[in-house]
Amino acid sequence: MKNLGVLVGLIAVAVILSAGCICSVNAQEVASYQAQGLAYDGTYYYYITQTGISKYDSNWNLVTANPNAAGQCGSGVNHMGDGTVYNGVLYVIAVDDSTNSVNLGMWETSNLNFVRSINLADVWGITPTESETSVSGVTVNPSANALAVVSYGEQGTIYLYDLTTFAYKGAISPSHTMWRSEGIDYYNGRYYVTALADSQANQGNFSTGGVFMESTNGGGATRIIPYSRFVHGGELEGIDVKSTGIRVQCGAYVYTFTTAAPYTLVKTVPQP
Repeated sequence: MKNLGVLVGLIAVAVILSAGCICSVNAQEVASYQAQGLAYDGTYYYYITQTGISKYDSNWNLVTANPNAAGQCGSGVNHMGDGTVYNGVLYVIAVDDSTNSVNLGMWETSNLNFVRSINLADVWGITPTESETSVSGVTVNPSANALAVVSYGEQGTIYLYDLTTFAYKGAISPSHTMWRSEGIDYYNGRYYVTALADSQANQGNFSTGGVFMESTNGGGATRIIPYSRFVHGGELEGIDVKSTGIRVQCGAYVYTFTTAAPYTLVKTVPQP
């Protein structure tokens, strides 16, 4: 979840119909920064950039956009990460890079109107360390009534928060380390995490990275899709897992793999 700089300028004219929501936009309206996260609700894609969110239909036609989503989470918040959809709400990690303030932003999926933002350090009740604030993605584990937040800079640590009260519930360390974890999703009793390397020692060696799968207690962590399968290169970012496929952002593309081994590549779509 690191800022790689400007990709393209804004294209299009937008009509602001309500606070925090752009409801009439041309294609590719949102981003002045590269993709940081991806969510899919079975009908619509939610494409998260460093500062904004776009909603697309199944053919990647733009439905609506909120280019100032990061700013709605609080003063100084300037970097969003991977997100997830649950019960009509889009949850996204949003941080202030200068202070390491970590926020959990929430938006209505129907129109991308802002709902609220929670400072996770405040609900934790402590001043977190730098490594604890270096987080990059969030998913919902409904079986545990928990939000699972993955660490970017540690060994793939996952922090748990109560889905209802947001109270801190503890941490999970995977049985196999990973480094520079960017995205996370929960599906069918497993966490799926994108990571650019398998350890700090290999942090510059993307060939050791890919998509990792682990149990909800961190056990059995295994790389199921190696980085070499992402043939166009780039950084691994967001991930969404459904019965219809494992969808992964990498570089300028969204890759879809089958959910079951051998995780066959189904299609590759250029990012909007």
